[in-house]
Amino acid sequence: MLKRVAGNAAYMFVATSVVRVLSFAANMLAAKIRTKENFGDYNTYVMFYGLVHIFLTSGAAQTIQKFATTDDEARKHYGALAYRVFFALLVLCGLASLGVGFGWKWTMAMALWGAPWLVVTTLSRLIIRTRLDARREARIVVVGSLSTTVFQLGFLLLTDLPEALIYGDLIALVITGFVGLWMLPAAAGIEWTEALKRRVPHGFVRDSLRFMLPTWGSGLVGQGGAYIRMAYTRGVLGTVAMGVIGLLEYLWQFIQIPIEALSHQVLPGLVKETEDRPRLYRELTRLCLIAFPLIGVMVAGGVPLLFQLMSIDEKWAEIPTLFILGIQGIPVSCFLMTTGHYAIAEGKPSFPLYAGIAFVATISVFLYPLGHVLGLAGVVIAQNLALVALAIALAALMWRSCKPDMRSGLLWSFLSTLAIAASSAFLYAFSDWPWRAVLVIPAAGIYIALLFVFGVARRSDVTRLVKTAKEILESRRKKSKKGTSSGVNESSRTPDA
Repeated sequence: MLKRVAGNAAYMFVATSVVRVLSFAANMLAAKIRTKENFGDYNTYVMFYGLVHIFLTSGAAQTIQKFATTDDEARKHYGALAYRVFFALLVLCGLASLGVGFGWKWTMAMALWGAPWLVVTTLSRLIIRTRLDARREARIVVVGSLSTTVFQLGFLLLTDLPEALIYGDLIALVITGFVGLWMLPAAAGIEWTEALKRRVPHGFVRDSLRFMLPTWGSGLVGQGGAYIRMAYTRGVLGTVAMGVIGLLEYLWQFIQIPIEALSHQVLPGLVKETEDRPRLYRELTRLCLIAFPLIGVMVAGGVPLLFQLMSIDEKWAEIPTLFILGIQGIPVSCFLMTTGHYAIAEGKPSFPLYAGIAFVATISVFLYPLGHVLGLAGVVIAQNLALVALAIALAALMWRSCKPDMRSGLLWSFLSTLAIAASSAFLYAFSDWPWRAVLVIPAAGIYIALLFVFGVARRSDVTRLVKTAKEILESRRKKSKKGTSSGVNESSRTPDA
């Protein structure tokens, strides 16, 4: 099961990497030719439709994967509900956008226009994910990233509109939503005409809502902390600071994309693994703690070089230091990702909700004083402190039923945090060196070496990695040989002219 989960995650990452890099390039071009204020407005627009999206879909991922991963009828029910939710949102968001547009800004009204399409895209991906069908889900991601890139680049290069990023993003949301609607029937196993007429049992809806409400609340609480941070940044530190945070989050995609690729496969894997779920949880946690902080160190070391090549190192001078501060929270985020899914697989969906209260409380307490003294650095530090509080609270709730797993997860996260702190200190110490980009290699070496010293990484991991690589190469060799043989046979059956 570990191999299948990791394999699906790897496929999603590889299949979508190219188009995501293109999308990233479009945003880096915007960082060069547009102002920080333009970035701040775009980030506010994204925050607005993201808030609508989270409110409507929070808890849906866990609920759909919990009930529909092994139940075809449940999958059909969720497909029918997805269509109805989409059409209802088109009407409601369209009406609400009129008030937002006339009363506030039309760019924020556009966020409401895009929200229904984003919601149906998400629901389609979730239903596809219950089949562990990484290829089909990757197609939706590719279409979304590619259309975003094409239209944002078009508006950036062909117009001087300050809202170029917003217009391009909105068109891409609609296109991706159409693709999600098109793929939904095959994923759910039900045609859209049948879906609209299908009677979904009240008992099924009741059971789904009963399970979803705690995870919905957990998602709102967790995202609430993030939106408190964004609201403080925009309201107190200003639009320029919001633009800096926006670019920081785009750079964070290099870390977030592989994390999301694995995260999307973890819950179905844990749900299906009923015989030895604790072992799978521990292996997934160690895998995350080895891979994702390492990626963070490498990206943090490469950001200054990227900015120098694009001649924006002076314009965005604060980003490299903020990024180094941000990666200190990656080990804790890895623990939270696997443990949150573990709690849901174990039938404890309310635990992430209760733990999320600690996150909101912590960021509310530390955000203003740290932000007032340290500015954006204080905002990032407050975020990391809130993540630590969330991890401790979630582990405490899971302690009674999963004590050995929580002890191991917390210990590994703490040791990984020490390792990434040492690696980051090395990068920061040479931050003024002209050739500091080459320090990425020794910094990554420091992190990996400390993981082996601390026992988080093991020699068996290297053996397993080499074995898996050999199996992949052997499989490809056999397929290539089979294809060649098939071609020869076809040729031998072809009559001479």
